Amino acid sequence: MAQEKKNNKAQSPLLEVKGVEVAFFLRQGVARAINHIDLIINKGETLGIVGESGCGKSVTAAAIMRLIEEPGKILNGEILLEGVDLLKLSNREMRHIRGNSMAMIFQDPMSGLNPVLSIGKQMCETLILHKGMKKRQALERAEFMLREVGMPNPGDQLKRFPHELSGGMRQRVLIAMALSCEPKLLIADEPTTALDVTIQAQILELMRELQKKYDMAMLMITHDLGVIAEIADKVAVMYAGDVVEQTTVADLFDNPRHPYTKGLMKAIPTMEDKFSKEDRLYNIPGMVPTLLELPPGCRFQTRCPLATKECTLKNPDLLNHEGHLVRCIHA
Repeated sequence: MAQEKKNNKAQSPLLEVKGVEVAFFLRQGVARAINHIDLIINKGETLGIVGESGCGKSVTAAAIMRLIEEPGKILNGEILLEGVDLLKLSNREMRHIRGNSMAMIFQDPMSGLNPVLSIGKQMCETLILHKGMKKRQALERAEFMLREVGMPNPGDQLKRFPHELSGGMRQRVLIAMALSCEPKLLIADEPTTALDVTIQAQILELMRELQKKYDMAMLMITHDLGVIAEIADKVAVMYAGDVVEQTTVADLFDNPRHPYTKGLMKAIPTMEDKFSKEDRLYNIPGMVPTLLELPPGCRFQTRCPLATKECTLKNPDLLNHEGHLVRCIHA
């Protein structure tokens, strides 16, 4: 019995997001950015969240980190990190968890670094705050982490300022800072968007290697299905604040079931594509609706080729089709 309890504990999720809803209370009205989403990430696993801009991906990450600010508010739900509901913690307790048990890499490297402080000072502040290190220990750890992420001459890089580094090097610094306290969960919000294709591949490979080395779970947020295919184990597709499809990466690419997911995949250029001057790469017609004016029923119905009158009556539930979750009456 004791062994059974131990095994159950070992298999419990690292992160559980249950029925979380986020809204922004604006003068024009209430913008519902996240609509009762549920996510699970196990230890050492990577969950990818994919969707167009404005679908709620970054708001989801901010909610998990408890970084939603006024006029935004987390209205309902639970965010459990190893069974502890982060929504019930004080601001002081959350400051201890951020950067320690879980860390975040932002889309723009410059937005995550203070331009007037050296790289070494910024990295040491994190280690001194969360790990209680002395300055000398913190400098040694910072230099070690820069070496881990492939920075040349890490001792010299600690003396530099963000503007003296390239975009790829700044992103490596952010990864080193995020991993310096060995978090159990790393949230990466579009970490390669601002980088060129060659550097993107290097950063993704680096993150994959470090994840294995530190046995870390990861939440990867992106609009790029190629990144999802490269790095994720499971994927959640978001549209207008809803999770519309959720399954393993292999299952999603082999058998996409939601019309929105199919549209995203159809828009990916392949090596076999041959375009004439008149041809255009496929794009899903229309735009993501504004959160202040969501359509009735299914939120995708105004852009969906399969939409019927029934789709305008009720937003479908996220139903389980043999382990493949889909929010569509035509699935």
